[in-house]
Amino acid sequence: MKRLNQAIERISAIDWNCIGKRESRSHAHLCSEYLRRASIFLNDFPGSCIYPFIVISNSITKSPENIGELQVLDKINNSYHRVIVNSYLELNALIDEGNRIAIENKDLFEPVIKLYERGGSFYKRGGFVNVAGESFKIVDRTRKEPLDISDHYLDQMDLEQDMEIMWDSEDNIVIENYLEHAQNRISSIDFMIEESEKKSHLILANEFLKRAAYFERFSYLDLSLESPFVNVAEALGYSPALRIEKICPTILSIQNEIIKSICIQYLELSALVDQGVQRARKYYNLYEPVIKLFERGGKIDLVDNKIVIGSKIVPLSDWYVYAMTRPESDISNSSLNALDS
Repeated sequence: MKRLNQAIERISAIDWNCIGKRESRSHAHLCSEYLRRASIFLNDFPGSCIYPFIVISNSITKSPENIGELQVLDKINNSYHRVIVNSYLELNALIDEGNRIAIENKDLFEPVIKLYERGGSFYKRGGFVNVAGESFKIVDRTRKEPLDISDHYLDQMDLEQDMEIMWDSEDNIVIENYLEHAQNRISSIDFMIEESEKKSHLILANEFLKRAAYFERFSYLDLSLESPFVNVAEALGYSPALRIEKICPTILSIQNEIIKSICIQYLELSALVDQGVQRARKYYNLYEPVIKLFERGGKIDLVDNKIVIGSKIVPLSDWYVYAMTRPESDISNSSLNALDS
């Protein structure tokens, strides 16, 4: 297959509507490597452009292919993205034609195309290139060392970033025998009793919604954000393997389907934590606020497309915005007890 056709396939597979909606450590890494390659290329083959938005037709030569008329470009609304993609396609067209300079620089755009494929984006402002919360000063980068942009390295980089993000203010964090711990907690709850509404109930429910929103927004998954009641284990790609009725019979007596499903999801995630699944360990305490809510006699329900938390009602369609605008809460037992005293 010609390189131009392969390049068109890669660009066609990118969801350009989602570009820039998430930030990962690999994005800044890829941008840094692209800036280095662009600096070297323009030093050797200067052409009319606004660095780092290289225009291949000005630096090398114009391809006989009518690149600008390719339909794949119609999906790209951002003018900066379009310039880079257009040049990426032009470069590959020139490679197919045997252009020596193009062949020698065949990997020029690889970092930035990978950046787009991973949902990242960068922009230029005030002498800096900005990406994923980092800023790179526009300077000569020809002496910089090349960076590893293999998919394995990039994936590991983002996983390590995820593992650094933890929720604070927990009590007695359990990272061993977590499934047994989860079983004991659920078995100790009397789900038939609903205590009068407490201040801690809304705090705990809000914190659960916030953590669910965080998971759906910043995980690697393409989730719909339609509901906070996502099964984390399934979303991470694992099929249910627990015999719930055997390991935790209490769940069979729970009448409320939302509460029952949350408890099952909590057990399934706990099992993955015990198995050492890294991404599960990162989210091991996602359900902590809602389990504490149940332990304190509170409830959460879904009625007529509305999330009901005591007297608080949140339309399901608004849950994500509601959750992400809540402040982080201290859900330590001491703090919750102080609220309810």
